[in-house]
Amino acid sequence: MATVKPVRLEDARKNLGNLVDEAERDGVHFPMSKYGRTKAVVVPIEDYRRYRKLDGDPTDL
Repeated sequence: MATVKPVRLEDARKNLGNLVDEAERDGVHFPMSKYGRTKAVVVPIEDYRRYRKLDGDPTDL
């Protein structure tokens, strides 16, 4: 199971490159929130591809 590290959207903007690197390197998922509501998640590309495939809609990414 992936490690999940919630982050505020404001902080994610400042550290996006680091979040992407950590997601890729360590498999961490970063749910990003704004005003306490989760808006998006940074996940490793392999996880995204697997989710799409499980959903029956594979991607070319």
